[in-house]
Amino acid sequence: MRNIFKEHEKVIQEYCVKNKLDFEKARKMPKSCIGNTVHVQYFSNEVAKQELAGIVTASPMPVVLKITETGGRVTIEQTTHTSRYLAV
Repeated sequence: MRNIFKEHEKVIQEYCVKNKLDFEKARKMPKSCIGNTVHVQYFSNEVAKQELAGIVTASPMPVVLKITETGGRVTIEQTTHTSRYLAV
């Protein structure tokens, strides 16, 4: 499977710097791929611990960035969760 995030890491890093987002945090976050789109998602260790203890919250990991590649070009979209989890 292609790693679109890795392939376009420099462009994503420039975007993060320009928009005052923490690239290192985004780089370390879990990612899900759907076709030519990568969703960078926030993961909470605290929620994971609660779920392991039997407290099911059924909280999905919020998408903080949507990165799409079309014809070699990258489009990056912020979501309602971006500033909460990635703002510098």
